[in-house]
Amino acid sequence: MFPPPAERDSLLQDGSTIRIRSILPDDVERHRRFISRMSEESKRLRFFVVRTELSEYETHYFTHVDSVKRVGLVALRRDDIVGIGRFDVVREGVAEVAFAVADAVQGLGVGSLLLDRLVVEAQKREVATFVAHTLPENERMLELFYHSGLHVASSVDAGECNVTMDLVDLDEWKVRAEARDDTSGLRSLARILEPSRVAVVGVGRSASSLGRSVATNILAEGFAGVMTPVNLESPVSVGDIASVRTVFDIPEVPDVVVVVVPAPAVSDVVDACGERGVAGCVIITAGFAETGAEGRRLEREMVSRAHSYGMRIIGPNCIGIVNAEVGMNATFMPGHIPRGNIGFASQSGAMGIALLSRARETGIGISSFVSLGNASDISSHDVIRYWGEHHSTRVGLLYLESLGNPRTFVRVARHVAEAKPIIALKSGRSAVGQAAGRSHTAAQATSDTAVQAVFDRAGVVRVTTLGELLETAVVFSACDLPAGSRVGVVSNAGGPAILAADACADAGLELVAFSDDLQQFLRAVGSAGVRNPVDLGAGALPDAYRATVREICRHDAVDALMIIIAPLPEVPVREVVRAVTDPAVNPQRIPLVVVTLAVPTEAERRDAHETPLVAYPENAAYALGRLAQYASWRRALGDDDGVAPQVEFERGHAICASALSEHGPGWLDSTSCGALLEAYGLDLVASRTVSPHARAVDEAAHALGFPLAMKALGRDLLHKTERHGVVLNLTSVSQVERTLRQFTEEIGADLHEVLLQEMVTEPAVEVIVGGMNDPSFGPLIMCGTGGILSDVVHDAKFAVAPLSTRDARALLASTGVATLLAGTRGAEAYDTDAVVEALVRVSQLLADRPEILELDCNPLLALRDGAVVVDARIRVGDVAFALENVRTLD
Repeated sequence: MFPPPAERDSLLQDGSTIRIRSILPDDVERHRRFISRMSEESKRLRFFVVRTELSEYETHYFTHVDSVKRVGLVALRRDDIVGIGRFDVVREGVAEVAFAVADAVQGLGVGSLLLDRLVVEAQKREVATFVAHTLPENERMLELFYHSGLHVASSVDAGECNVTMDLVDLDEWKVRAEARDDTSGLRSLARILEPSRVAVVGVGRSASSLGRSVATNILAEGFAGVMTPVNLESPVSVGDIASVRTVFDIPEVPDVVVVVVPAPAVSDVVDACGERGVAGCVIITAGFAETGAEGRRLEREMVSRAHSYGMRIIGPNCIGIVNAEVGMNATFMPGHIPRGNIGFASQSGAMGIALLSRARETGIGISSFVSLGNASDISSHDVIRYWGEHHSTRVGLLYLESLGNPRTFVRVARHVAEAKPIIALKSGRSAVGQAAGRSHTAAQATSDTAVQAVFDRAGVVRVTTLGELLETAVVFSACDLPAGSRVGVVSNAGGPAILAADACADAGLELVAFSDDLQQFLRAVGSAGVRNPVDLGAGALPDAYRATVREICRHDAVDALMIIIAPLPEVPVREVVRAVTDPAVNPQRIPLVVVTLAVPTEAERRDAHETPLVAYPENAAYALGRLAQYASWRRALGDDDGVAPQVEFERGHAICASALSEHGPGWLDSTSCGALLEAYGLDLVASRTVSPHARAVDEAAHALGFPLAMKALGRDLLHKTERHGVVLNLTSVSQVERTLRQFTEEIGADLHEVLLQEMVTEPAVEVIVGGMNDPSFGPLIMCGTGGILSDVVHDAKFAVAPLSTRDARALLASTGVATLLAGTRGAEAYDTDAVVEALVRVSQLLADRPEILELDCNPLLALRDGAVVVDARIRVGDVAFALENVRTLD
C-alpha cells in the first residue's frame, strides 16, 4: 500500500508559489467550483464535449482515489483548486494520465508541475509508461508532453491524438525538470530584489526604530521606485512621505514588503500581503525558529500561509536586502553602500553588518545583498541562481551556517560557478554520525567533510575567515583568470617579500626564477634582488616600480603578480599605486594585486584603476592561489567525456531489493556484497563463503588452493581484526582446521560464516574505497590509505558521487596513498588507472542505489597491473524515494 502523495509547495514560471497535494474526498465542493469556472473551450478540450457540470458519480470518482491504481493531484492557490492531474493504471506498468488547468493560470506551468509530480509517483508504483488521449487541436496539452523531457510518441486515430510517454529513461526529463525549476527560482527572487514599489510595515515614530531606519535608508540611497511607509496604529511621515495604515491602503500593489512588527503580528501582515497580491516579504522580525520548537512551528506556519498566496519569504530574523543597481538599501544599516560587482548573501545578520560596514569604509562595491536570516524559504541556492543571471554581479560571496538542500546547492552552484566564481565561508566543523560500530567510511565522515565535498564538486571557492572572504572577493572581482600558477613578487622591503614567498608556497603557487635577460634588466633598474621575489630597495620610487612591472609582464614571466609597497617615509604610496596599476603598464592583463601593508583607503582604491588592493601579503597570496585553483577547475570542465561506466544496473537493483525484502535493513552477507560489486565491474579476489563447519571449510580450501586467507563473518563483525577474525598465509589443511577452532572458541555465537580467499602474494598498496548515501548530502565516496592503517593515517578524502574519470583522479591525488601508488625510493609504480576506475565504478553504484547507506572496500589492493577488492562491507536500508524533491521547495 502506498501513502498518498505528500503535500509540497512548488514554483510556477512567473516565480509565484503553488501548493500540490493528493486529491481528497473533502475536495468535492472545490472540484465542483473548479469545473464550473472552466471556460466552455477548456471543458471541451478536457472532456471532448462541452459539459456544464459533472454528475455526482463523476465527481465522486474524480475525488476518491486509492493512491495505488489511481493517483490524483490538485494544485491549490488560496485553498482553491487551479489544476488537476491524475493517472489511472490501466494494465501492469501502464497508466493513463489526464490534466485540467484553470483558465486564469494557464501558461504558468501548472500542468508541467503536475506532470512532473505524477512521474515521481509513477516511479514509486513501477509504472513504466504513461498514455494520454487528447484532441489534436489541444496544443497546450501536446506541448506539455513534448516539452517534458520524456520520450514521447503519438498518433491520430478517429479524431483523437494518442500519446505514449516512456518513464524508464528519465535522464532528459530530470534535466528539463531542473531547468524549469531554475527558471522559476530566478524569477521568484528577481521579483523581490528588483522591485519598483516597496512598502515597509512597522515604521515607528522613533528615529531609532528599525522600521523607520529601513524606510529612511531606502529614501537616502536614492531608490528609483516608490517607497510607502505603513504604520498599523497611527500616522507617521518619513521625509515628506506620509504613512498609510495597511497594505490595502497603498494605491498600487507593492512588489515587496519589508516587515518590522512584533512576532505575534507577523502572520496577520503576511495574510494581508498575500490577499493584496504582493510578490514577497522580507521579514526582519526575530522570534521564530531561532527561539526553539514553538518558534519553528510558527515559522513553518507563516511560510505555508505565504506560499498559499503564491508569495516568497526572505528571513525571518534578518537585516534586510540591498540592490545597488536600483538604489535600494532595505536594511536597517545606515550609510551609503558603494555600488560594484560583488553579490553577498549571509545567514548571519552580524556577518552581514560587518561586511557591509567594511565595504562602506573601504569603497568595495556591492551589487546586491541578501540577509537570509533563518532561511525559512529563500535560501543560498536561490540567491546563487540570481547571481548567475544578474549582469552586474561578477562574483558571489556566501556566509553559510547550513546548505539548505545540499543536492540542489551542488547543481545550482556548479552551473553558476562555470561562469562566475562563488566564494564561501562556512561555519560549523563539528563531527557527526560517528556512532560506535559504523564502517570506516562513516567513522571518518563529518558534516565538514561532506560540506567540503559539496564545495569541491560545485567549484565553490572556500575561505576560512571573514577577512579572507572580503579580500578574496576583491581579487576575484577585479582580476582576469590566470593561465597558470606561476607568480612573481615585487617589493621594496625584504621582510614582507619573504612572508609573501612563504604564503605563495602554502597557497600552491610557484615562485618562478626569472630569466637571465629579465634579471639583467632588473639589475639595471637598481634592484637588490632580481631572481624572484624582486627587491627594489627601500628607496624605490614610482618609476622603478613602473619599469619593473612593465618588463615582467612583457616577458610573460608569470601568470600573476604581487606588488608590495611598504609605507616607508620616502615612499609616495599613492603615486606608486597609480604607477603600477596604470593599464598601459600591463596591457596583457596579467592578474595583479597590490599590497599596501595597511588597510587601503578609499582614495588609494580610486587611484588603483580597479586593481585590487589588499592589506597583507599572506591574504594576497591566498587569494591569488584560490584564483589559480578556480581557473584550473574552469579549464578542466570539458576534459572528461562524462560517459558512465558499463554496469549491470538491473542486477544491482535486484540484489539490494532481495536483501531488503528477505532480511530487512542491515549489512549484506558476503555473497551479496561480492555479487553487487561484480555487477558494477569490480574485480574481487577469488573466494568461497561457507558455514563454519570443518568439512565445508576443508572442501573450500581444496577448491581454492594454498596459500589462503581465512576470515570470520557475522552481521556484528564489522572490524574482524579486533576479534582476531583474520588469519593470513595459511598453507595447509591442518592450519585451516586449527584456525577454524580458534574462530569458534574466540568469536562464539557471532561467527555465522567463514570466508576463504586466495592470498595476493605480489606487491600491492592497500587503498580504502568507501562511500555512503548521506540523508542530506546524497551519495558521497571516500578514498584513502586502506587496511588497518585507515583508522590511523586519516588521509581519506570525500567527493560527491558519481565521479567522472577526471574527478576520480583528482580525489585520489588529494590523498596520501597517491604517493605510494606512484612508487617510492625508485620502486616500480602501481596501477593508478585501475584504482581510478574502481573509484568511478563504486561512485556509480552509490549514485544508482540510494538504499546503500554505507560501503567499504577495505582494502582494495592496487597491484602493478590491476586492482582487486579483498574485503567489502555494505549496509542497506529503507530510504526516501530518490526523486522525491524534484520540482519542490523542500
